[in-house]
Amino acid sequence: MFNNAGVGGQAPLHKWAPEEWDHLLAVNLTGVYLGFRAAVPHIRAAGGGSIVSTASISGTRPAAGEAPYAAAKAGVAAITASAALEYGPGIRVNSVSPGMILTALTEPLLQFLPMSELDMSGRPHSDASDSPTTLLTSWSSCARTWHVSSPDRTSSSTGA
Repeated sequence: MFNNAGVGGQAPLHKWAPEEWDHLLAVNLTGVYLGFRAAVPHIRAAGGGSIVSTASISGTRPAAGEAPYAAAKAGVAAITASAALEYGPGIRVNSVSPGMILTALTEPLLQFLPMSELDMSGRPHSDASDSPTTLLTSWSSCARTWHVSSPDRTSSSTGA
């Protein structure tokens, strides 16, 4: 099962309305929990399988203005690691933590990146730092990572 949920936003911590905070955690963290809750009985009944959850580099290296997103994605990594201990070895459970993926959701956030590290398309120059706020990736790049995490490629990997 591919356990993927994500919404975002950008604001200083003290300016997040409690309703916005709750919504972001409900989608990004509770949504992943609900994915586990729905999938695990079926995967067990089928004799095993694999769950890959999408966390984020923001869960370990957050950027300013994304506190609820970072907190939720750190939570995704934590519940995924816990689930790996609970459901292995019959169900392999792993997470991937990509950097910023250039999508319609993230494109408005480019305005917050230092322009000295971006070209006019919003993509990092080849000499850009490895800061999580300046690493942009594409869905195709992420798909290769998720493909490597698929059941037939990681028969013994769990808890990553």
